[in-house]
Amino acid sequence: MGDLSAALTTRARRLADAAMQRDWASVTALDAELNAIVRRCAADGEPTRDMHAALQAVARVYERAAATIGDAHGELASRLVELAENRHAWIAYATIAEGGQ
Repeated sequence: MGDLSAALTTRARRLADAAMQRDWASVTALDAELNAIVRRCAADGEPTRDMHAALQAVARVYERAAATIGDAHGELASRLVELAENRHAWIAYATIAEGGQ
């Protein structure tokens, strides 16, 4: 179980870093790796104290990553609204520019 605990800790740290950097491809890959490790832990039966602590740390990392993803989602949604609002102005500008040539 020690190897799995270390693997969890390492992947959780990498997940936290990837989420902070908004590296969504790495977040997705690390999520899959962590899920595979957690499944192996579950198959091993009752977790040791170290494993339990590692799993709690992983849960905290996921909570922070989810908050970061939520923030990024909100920022993207706001930006898309801005783009949609400005779309008509861009179309008018392009039409005027074409007519002037």
